[in-house]
Amino acid sequence: LEGAGAWIQPIETRVIMLNSGIRAPLAIKLIGVPRDKNGASMDARRGVQALENVATRIRDQIASVTGVAGPNVENLGGKPYIEFQIDREKVGHYGLTVGNVQSALTTAIGGMVVARTVEGRERYSIRVAYQRERRNRIDELDQLLVRGRGGAHIPVSQVATIEHVTGPAAIKTEDGLLRLHVTFAASGRDEHGTMLGALEAIENWRAEERAAGRGDPIPPGVSVEAAGRFEAQERARQKFAILIPICAAIIFLLLYLNFRSIIVCLNVFAAVPVCVAGGLILLYAFPAMRDLMYSWGFWDAPSEGPIRITVAVVVGFIALAGIATDDGVIMATYLEQVFGKQRPTTRTAIREAVIEAGLRRIRPCLMTTFTTIIALYPILASTQRGSDVAQPMALPAVGGMVAELISLFIVPCVYCAVQEWKLERSDP
Repeated sequence: LEGAGAWIQPIETRVIMLNSGIRAPLAIKLIGVPRDKNGASMDARRGVQALENVATRIRDQIASVTGVAGPNVENLGGKPYIEFQIDREKVGHYGLTVGNVQSALTTAIGGMVVARTVEGRERYSIRVAYQRERRNRIDELDQLLVRGRGGAHIPVSQVATIEHVTGPAAIKTEDGLLRLHVTFAASGRDEHGTMLGALEAIENWRAEERAAGRGDPIPPGVSVEAAGRFEAQERARQKFAILIPICAAIIFLLLYLNFRSIIVCLNVFAAVPVCVAGGLILLYAFPAMRDLMYSWGFWDAPSEGPIRITVAVVVGFIALAGIATDDGVIMATYLEQVFGKQRPTTRTAIREAVIEAGLRRIRPCLMTTFTTIIALYPILASTQRGSDVAQPMALPAVGGMVAELISLFIVPCVYCAVQEWKLERSDP
């Protein structure tokens, strides 16, 4: 579609933001409350400024990393602030408290709720504050009177100084800590490698600064973390490191409950590595196949480049592990039945029984494989909405089922070898 990129990019950015909370696929996250040279925690305004200074230097450091495209510091904008520096000694001298001064300032500038009214179904607050003209004039705010001990009224100028400063338009926090992102995208390199390269560049920069005697450029109390899709992928990687072994153990347990033989289960389970290899091969070859089909006019659109190992792809491999043993179960079940009836006592009889079982079950195995592939083909060939998620899930299953045809030879051959080995051990 002509001009489609003009609206596809904002949609993609919005999807990324909903998933990761930032406006870019990848980001370096600065999180924490910076501390000054004395070890005291900075206030929010100074803390955000310190994070912005560090983020600018980090942006310059990662700009030369291979794969990093468009590094940018998250824009918090500038906003005018009125800052009151309260002198505690003078406050005590006039018999006031800091709370008295803060309450007077809050009431005069922001207003104080003195009553509430209900009109129909709406509820309104009655707020009392200084007139807008006086609130907007800093030179007149120092004349604000604070009621002290004995009813005396003390001007704010006697107990505090007023400054007009510029600060962040928004203060973003996470877990009660200040947060700022250095966003970027990956170009010409996978996102995982790009993020690792950026983190390595930051660590090298910090080491060089410390070696030169200039100290750590990252303020105390602030940590540097990876964010964006990389962070989500790392969490998924940790979960899959637990889920995949559990799935494999469940599949093996179900096989054992059916055959009651660890050797037969291992024989059937041997199809899983073969199918996983087939899925990986199809993941690698599919973009080239799609481009070729597109050049011949059999596909709606060309490929979008290499297929990365994402969460959707891993889910596809988990599903593949569940169906990879179908042909092996069909073949091994009939082999068990044939050997249970014939009980061959010679090597020739064992091989004849294996060949007979294989010929009897080749058709059901092929039907199981091809019906699965045909059922997944519409997802594989789809280019409509949602295909970017469904297609990577279907690719491992299709490639694995094609490779599963090899198990038609693996299971009978291994079963025959095991039976011959048992026969040799039983001979005197």
